[in-house]
This record gives sequence, structure tokens and C-alpha cells, in this order.
Amino acid sequence: MGSANALAFGGGLPKDVYQNHKVANLLNFSCNCGYQGDAWVASTRSGFGKSFWFPHSCSACNAVTSINVLKKPICCPECGTNRISQFGVKLPDPPTGALQKLLGMLNAKHWLQSKQLKALKNYHVAMAYEGNERVTYGIFHQSYFCPKCTNNTLRFSLSALVD
Repeated sequence: MGSANALAFGGGLPKDVYQNHKVANLLNFSCNCGYQGDAWVASTRSGFGKSFWFPHSCSACNAVTSINVLKKPICCPECGTNRISQFGVKLPDPPTGALQKLLGMLNAKHWLQSKQLKALKNYHVAMAYEGNERVTYGIFHQSYFCPKCTNNTLRFSLSALVD
């Protein structure tokens, strides 16, 4: 589906969600094998705190789909399984207090997450902050696993910013 049609028809999101979209990143994805489509990195003002869409791969139906990560349990909206993998990164808020910062500097996991967040800010296709979970989700400019051909040749690009 082209980006103009995706905007008109919601790019695979339920009608009640895309009609209420106020802030969104519409992404196109494509692979060398010919697989292509649209995905969302988005939240809605009306759905703030209830929905936050992010691209995932489903190994059961071999598809890329946008999943509401706030709806638990997280499962594929197409086939209902939990055999999904998130694209990109999910990074928690960095520590804020002085002691937390000091302990965070000593923690290799925190150090790696801070490096990833800095890289994400500089080299992202799309990134968005989700306030309930206090995490930043992001898609890098890089190749990802394609669920159709199983090669690491799937790439995302920004199609539109929807306000």
C-alpha cells in the first residue's frame, strides 16, 4: 500500500485508531525480496496512555505488523500468537538522581543503553517516547530481519509525519 493510501486507509491500524491520530510516524518498509508495506510508530492524543503502536515481526504469519505495546499480553493482531519480535530498540529512561546516576555509570547495561539512546537520537528513522512505560522506542537506519525471506535485508524509511 502506498503512503498516500496508507494515510487515507490507516496503514493497517484499526479505523477508530487512525481516525483519531494526532501525532504519528508512518514508516514504509521494503526488502530486496519484494516484501513491502507500512508500519506505525505512534500514539494518539485521544488514546494517550492506552495505545502506542510499534513495528514487530510475527514468525507465525511471517509478516511485519504494528502492535499496540500497551495492550497486554502483546500478540500479533493478525494471527493472535505471541511469536513476535520487536524491531529496533526499547530504551528505559536514564537515571535522574545523583546516586542513581553514579550507580548507573557502574552498570554496563545502563552504559550500553545510554550509548544506544545517543546513537538513536543521531541515526534514527523514527523514535518516540512512551510515557506509561517511560521508555523510548526507535528504529535505526539499518537492515533488519525480513519475515518473508529470512534475510537481514528489510529496511524502514519515514513516509510521513501525521499530526
